[in-house]
Amino acid sequence: MENEIKWEVVEELSDEDGTPNCWAYKIGKANYVYITHNHNDMYDVEHSTSYGESRIVVLKTFKRFSNAKRFAEQWILNNYEI
Repeated sequence: MENEIKWEVVEELSDEDGTPNCWAYKIGKANYVYITHNHNDMYDVEHSTSYGESRIVVLKTFKRFSNAKRFAEQWILNNYEI
């Protein structure tokens, strides 16, 4: 991938044993894309916005982390200049 996207582990959301459950990529000043391991043992690709009220929207859910990561990175490249 030409513009490599570097995901940061959100340490505050890791399990007690330190297993990551959430990865984030910052877009602009206050917007993020997250990949979150949810309670159904699936992975949500989420987008946070700071327009008006801050909110997080689930874009799509996947069974595999690799598929969620691929979708998230393509979504970022299609919607933002990085």
